[in-house]
Amino acid sequence: GTWQKKSTMKKNYNLPMPKMTNTDLARLLKSREILAVVRDPKKTVERRKVRLNPLRNRQAMQHLNPYAKVARAAAQAKEQKDIEAKNALIAEKKAKREAALAAKKQETKAPAKK
Repeated sequence: GTWQKKSTMKKNYNLPMPKMTNTDLARLLKSREILAVVRDPKKTVERRKVRLNPLRNRQAMQHLNPYAKVARAAAQAKEQKDIEAKNALIAEKKAKREAALAAKKQETKAPAKK
């Protein structure tokens, strides 16, 4: 079919009508009528800052939470104290075990000499 006459192959089918009669967009956009309505283009480009992850970046965390530095230092001090206490406990247990083994060796050697 055409724009005036319906199609013979398809029932009630007409060609779609074009939305624009003049498709020279460059010329249309530069016309006085359109330039009078359109606002001026933005010349300045604003760059975005990279957002830092505060869980990985200490300065970003400090910026969000000033107490984070104090809390981190306290956590490290507590961890160091716990490690020292654990090492002391292990050394104490090791000393007890070695004393028990030494006592056991002396008990086993003493009856053998009789």
